[in-house]
Amino acid sequence: MLSSIKSITVNYDAVNEEKTFSSGDMLSGRVLLVLSKETKIEGLRVKMKGKAEVQWSERHGDKTRYYSSKEKYFKLEQLVTGQEKGNGNDVLAAGSHVFPFTFQIPQGNMPSSFKGDHGKVEYKLEAKLSRSWRLPSNTASAFTFVSRPEMGVAQLMSPQHGTATKKMSLFTSGNAAINVNIERTAYWSGEELKVTVDVQNSSSRNLAPKVAVDQIQSFSVQGKNKVCTHRILKHVGEPIPANMPQTLTLMLKLPPNLLASLHNCGIIRVEYFLKVYLDVPFAIDPKVKLPLVILPAV
Repeated sequence: MLSSIKSITVNYDAVNEEKTFSSGDMLSGRVLLVLSKETKIEGLRVKMKGKAEVQWSERHGDKTRYYSSKEKYFKLEQLVTGQEKGNGNDVLAAGSHVFPFTFQIPQGNMPSSFKGDHGKVEYKLEAKLSRSWRLPSNTASAFTFVSRPEMGVAQLMSPQHGTATKKMSLFTSGNAAINVNIERTAYWSGEELKVTVDVQNSSSRNLAPKVAVDQIQSFSVQGKNKVCTHRILKHVGEPIPANMPQTLTLMLKLPPNLLASLHNCGIIRVEYFLKVYLDVPFAIDPKVKLPLVILPAV
C-alpha cells in the first residue's frame, strides 16, 4: 500500500544574518506536511535537542576497541497537532498542512555547534508523525548554536608575551633568546594576527625564526583521550645572522571559517596555540607557546 505521506519537512526562522542562536533565544518554525489523500494521524510532535557525541576506534593487536560517549544538554517537546498517546486519531484532508511551533532555547553554558575528527556538538529540530499501525514518519533539521564567551572581555583582549632562551652546544657556541608579544588573546576567523618577535642571536650560527598556529582537538571517554593536531598556519622567516639582534613584526592572516575555540564541553575541547621558535640544528629549539581564542561568528 502506498503511503499517503508525500513529504514532511521542518524548518525555522533566522533571527540574524548568520542564522545562529544562543541560550535564551526564541526559535520559531513550522512543520510542512503534504498528504496525497485524507489521512488519520495520532499526533505530530516536534522536539528540540542539544547534545555532544564522541566516537573512535583503536586497534590493539588483532582486536579493535571502540570508545564512545555522549553529553546531553536539553530536550524539549511539543505536540503541534493530534492527540496525546492513546486518545484516538485526528483526520487531516489531502493537501498541504503547516503547523507552527516556538521553543525557547534553555539558559546555560552550553558549547557551540561543532563537527570534528572524532566527535560533534549538535543542535537540531526533529518532527515525528505517528499513525496507528504504521511506522512513524520522521524528519530533522540542524541549527547552529553559538555559546557566549565564558572568558571576560578584559581577559580576551589582554596582550600576551613569552620568552625563551637556549644555550648552544654541539657545533654551535653562544646562546639565543626570543621575546614574543601579541596584542590580545581573542581573534576572529580571517582576522590578522600581529606578532612582534625580538630575537637575540648571540650564537655562532645563523638562525631562522619560525611561526605556526596549531589547532588541537581533544576527545575524551572516561579518562581515555584522543588528540588531533592540525597546523593551520606556518611562516618561515629569513635567517638572522650570527651575533645579531633583530626585531620582526609579522602580520599573519588567520584562515577563514576556523572552528571556534571550545572550552565548555565535558568530552570535546578545541584549543589554538601560537608557537614561535628558532630553528637550531642538532638541538632543541627555543620555543614560545601562547594560547589563542578563536571567537564564534555571532
